[in-house]
Amino acid sequence: MAATRVLIAKGAPLPYLVAGKAIQECSVYQPKFASWFFNDTIQQDGSLYIGTPVDVLFLILPALESTRSSGGNFCELEHCLECLCLTPAASESLTDLITPEQMQCICDSKQVGDQYYYRLNDARVLAWLGLKADQTKAALVEQAAGFAGMDPMGLTAYAVGILGEYLSPEWSNKFSKYLGLPQPGGDSGGGTAAANGAAVPPPLYNPDVTFDRAEAKRPRYDPKEAAKAKAQAARQEARAAKIAKEASGMRKLSSFFSKKT
Repeated sequence: MAATRVLIAKGAPLPYLVAGKAIQECSVYQPKFASWFFNDTIQQDGSLYIGTPVDVLFLILPALESTRSSGGNFCELEHCLECLCLTPAASESLTDLITPEQMQCICDSKQVGDQYYYRLNDARVLAWLGLKADQTKAALVEQAAGFAGMDPMGLTAYAVGILGEYLSPEWSNKFSKYLGLPQPGGDSGGGTAAANGAAVPPPLYNPDVTFDRAEAKRPRYDPKEAAKAKAQAARQEARAAKIAKEASGMRKLSSFFSKKT
């Protein structure tokens, strides 16, 4: 397992782990008071490192965008990865992980002999993100009961917010407009979105919600914030229920000091 740092969409380098044929986002949990015990020794740093699998296309999307901005021509994958400020070993690892089939999800491609050349395609990116949003919504509903009763528009907005953590603000806004979500500042931005003159196909799925443009222009309602608040309330309710259930099986402290008969 090799560690590397990748310059992600928002311009800040974050650590990633390359484990076999997968790449994992590395999150660090650092409790204020914690240590690790290893046999007869104590490790003072009690940090917990958690690796979560992530789609490698999220990592190279900023590089493809940068390459397109600098010339717009087809280029090799190795050339795109130069924008990520990787070490040679990390760049080689990522090159081995990414297949031509994956690249074609977000790029136009040309093959010359055994070599592939790519150019970012906005329509493909938005369609790919639409599938990611579908998968995210399905996972939320399956894993947390609080999301099951959420309205489709709010659930879509919440999923877009999660995906937005891996996207630049520009791409996050494009995707929101593509799905017809209300935009900050009262701009609904519904319908299709286009960048650099590229036509964008309709969304791959319909949230089964009638989109009211007049309502969307009212800045006092933000579906993303409403979805987050509703999800947080559901988590708190579930946590309270869990604590109450655990407490019901516990003995009162006074029972340990009662007289024996």
